[in-house]
Amino acid sequence: RTVDEFVKAGVDISVFNVDKKGSTDGNAVTSDSDVAYYVQNYNQMKAVCTNYPAWFKQQLVSGGVVK
Repeated sequence: RTVDEFVKAGVDISVFNVDKKGSTDGNAVTSDSDVAYYVQNYNQMKAVCTNYPAWFKQQLVSGGVVK
C-alpha cells in the first residue's frame, strides 16, 4: 500500500526517518523526490520523524509549509 491510500482511507500516518542525504541510517528516506513528497504532504501526516530536525524544518520553510 502507499501513503496516499492510507491517507485517503482516513488512517493516521506517521513517517520515520526522513533524513538528509548522507544519513548513515539505511532505512532513511533521503532522495530529493521522496523528501519533497513528505514536505508537500506534511500536513496530512500525524508525525514525521527525522534525525535532522533543523534541516527538516528548513525543508518545510523552503517548501512554504511552515513559517
